[in-house]
Amino acid sequence: MQSIAATSWTLYYLPGLAIIFAWLFPRPTVSIISILLLLTVSWTLGLASLPGLAAIVLLLTCAVIYALHQRLPVGFEVLQRRQPPLAVVTIATVVFLALVIALAMHAVPGFANVNYLAETLAGSGVATGKLRFTLDKPLLAAVLAALCVAKCPSPRQCLNLARPVAWQLLTYLPIIAVIGLATGILAFDLKFSTHYFRWAYANLLYTCVAEEIFFRGILQRHATQALARYRHGSGYALAAVSLLFGAAHLGGGWKFVILATIAGFAYGQVYQRTRRIEAAILLHFAVNSAHFLLFTYPMAKNAYT
Repeated sequence: MQSIAATSWTLYYLPGLAIIFAWLFPRPTVSIISILLLLTVSWTLGLASLPGLAAIVLLLTCAVIYALHQRLPVGFEVLQRRQPPLAVVTIATVVFLALVIALAMHAVPGFANVNYLAETLAGSGVATGKLRFTLDKPLLAAVLAALCVAKCPSPRQCLNLARPVAWQLLTYLPIIAVIGLATGILAFDLKFSTHYFRWAYANLLYTCVAEEIFFRGILQRHATQALARYRHGSGYALAAVSLLFGAAHLGGGWKFVILATIAGFAYGQVYQRTRRIEAAILLHFAVNSAHFLLFTYPMAKNAYT
């Protein structure tokens, strides 16, 4: 088992920098180079072996093909001038989706499993007090952020998202809290843990970015386009992706699926209204932060009863 002290820089900061670069630089060249450097460092430190490295390289390749097909920037002019054949796009898309799901489920071998927070996270009423961490999801988030979604073109437009995100939070957080408390999956546990900042960095950049780009920026966007000819096509797309998002949290039990579905609907709705992935990411992070700071985290001891 690797020590968290010895690997914290690689685990927490380097993948996050690659994601931050995706928003700081219009072209993803810097992010892609950062990802490749991170793979090299991970190999050197023993945090990733050949199967994991090969999966990320394949994911990166498929993401470039997807970005070219969607006319998103890929960072290299020589590639930008060419459109891949439809057969190549189809195969790459299937492989891409399979890898995203496998990496998100930690089903790809080749990544070291290290302690993320070894101490109890949130009071004495939690179902579990420890979290473990691997590089698969941070690398997935970095690839998705670099190549698979359009970003806000200016800081001013990002700031304009504060109001719709705040309204959505005020609307849906009480609903999620009431249902969570009523079903016993949550219990009040007001606190401010010193672990919050480390948790927040990873949760915002690795969990919220990865999940929102995949579910809203890719699945919901394409579902909305496919159903555009129907009168309520955008609503059907929103509902379907929200249900998928809830199902993705089945590991937490059926009560958690209900909460995740409602939360997914809120994230999808703010994305639908603003057409900005940043709005969904910020709302997702705000809900998760409220969960961490105000309630038992990740869930109450009696959540499975």
